[in-house]
Formats: sequence, C-alpha cells, structure tokens
Amino acid sequence: MEKLGVTLEEAKAAMNRIASNTASSTHPAKADRLNAIERGWNYARGVTTTSPPNNPPPAPQPQQNPPPSTNDASWIYLSLYGNNEMTVYLSDDGKKFQEVPLNPTQPFVFKFEIYNYGWMRFSNSSGTKSYRLLHGKDYAIIWSRRNNSWTVVEVP
Repeated sequence: MEKLGVTLEEAKAAMNRIASNTASSTHPAKADRLNAIERGWNYARGVTTTSPPNNPPPAPQPQQNPPPSTNDASWIYLSLYGNNEMTVYLSDDGKKFQEVPLNPTQPFVFKFEIYNYGWMRFSNSSGTKSYRLLHGKDYAIIWSRRNNSWTVVEVP
C-alpha cells in the first residue's frame, strides 16, 4: 500500500473498522493485524523498526466442520489419493513452510491467511517444486507414473 502512495493511516483504516479485537481460530486479533500492516508498510519504505518474529506462523489446520458451502471461495480442499498418510508443507508466503499431515480418508480443508492463495511442497527443502493453491479450488495429490513422483492437480 505504501508503494501505491497510501498513508499508514489509510492502510490501517479498513482493518480498524472490520477486525475483531480478539483472535479466532482463523484470524489474528485486530492489534496483531494492525502491527503487521505497519511493519509491512514500513518495510516497503525501507524502515525496519522491529525485527520480524523468530517463530514462523502456525500451519494451516484442518477444519473439523468443513465450510457450509463447497463453493465458498475462501476454502481449499486438498485430497490425498493413496494408501498411507503423507506429510506436506504449506506456506502463506512461499518462504516459511509448515509441516501438515494428510490422511487419505478425508480431505484437508483449510485457507491461507495472507493472500487468496498459498504454496505446497512435498518436502521442506528450498529446491523442491512448490505448487500454488488457490482458495475456492479442490486439489488432489496423486502418483504420476510418468514422472515417478507425487503431483498436485486441480479437480474441476
């Protein structure tokens, strides 16, 4: 927002009006959101008054109750087609990945917090291929005989 010429107060205005003072299972409290906006705005100006937190953000967690509508554009459904559990790594920003176990008998229903998309890898090394996952989409993890590896495909 700073790079678009928006003042810090303008960048915080919407969050000041709509955010809850308390955190929920899917969103941070208003104060945390406003602090993140200010850090990002200052970072864009080249000002770093505080260092980023040492702890990575929590990994997306599966929802016990999937969203009421499967057409809800804020959720991602990730299904594993295989016989065994698998661990994948998810990230909001494509930099810090968190381990997430997948069960082949049920979809992993989640959403990314920063953007309307996020990233998934099969291992937590920087050289591993990352898959971009969009909100409102269903994805399947399947074994590719051609590549002799796991792959991610969007389910229409």
